[in-house]
Amino acid sequence: MNVAIENLKTPLAITKTALIFFTLCAFAAVAAWSCDIPGINVTFTNIGDGRFFMAVHIIGWIASIFFTVAYMFFLGNIIQALPFNYYFLDASFCASWGFMSLLASALNASSWRDSRNTSTFRNSCGGYAGYDFGLAMGFFATFTWIASAVFAVIAGRSTQATSTAAATHHQTEQVQQNADGSVTQTTVVHNTSQYPF
Repeated sequence: MNVAIENLKTPLAITKTALIFFTLCAFAAVAAWSCDIPGINVTFTNIGDGRFFMAVHIIGWIASIFFTVAYMFFLGNIIQALPFNYYFLDASFCASWGFMSLLASALNASSWRDSRNTSTFRNSCGGYAGYDFGLAMGFFATFTWIASAVFAVIAGRSTQATSTAAATHHQTEQVQQNADGSVTQTTVVHNTSQYPF
């Protein structure tokens, strides 16, 4: 259990844990908002790109839970089992999802601004704070995904340096006397690594 707690104290794990909060707040606040306009109950499905916003942040929430659990309990096993640097995979996912989150939040915020500026919305819907909060959390999630990608690249480079240092290099010299009385000297270089690949 101490290893799990130590793993959660890294900047990469802290950003993943923060993403659980930001993505949950983003989609929950937007999903909870509704407004009754005569003849229709308006929800996020009526706002342009609302479904895209919800999908990106729900998937991001699930992914951040997966990453946090993986960091807590399986990080060492994952790193040693993969034939490539795990952190670069993590960085590429986080950068991609940061871009998706930015795209979803920006498109939905633009549609939300256009919708709430109509006279029908202004006359019927008084409370915008919940939807605004959800959009703000979507942008916070975007910046946290990007920060997580940066931390993953830093961890990946650190891991590469450590794995290079973990490989040991030593040499031995062998001296052999031949039958004719001459001496042959041979240098043998040994390279070993603590990793299976």
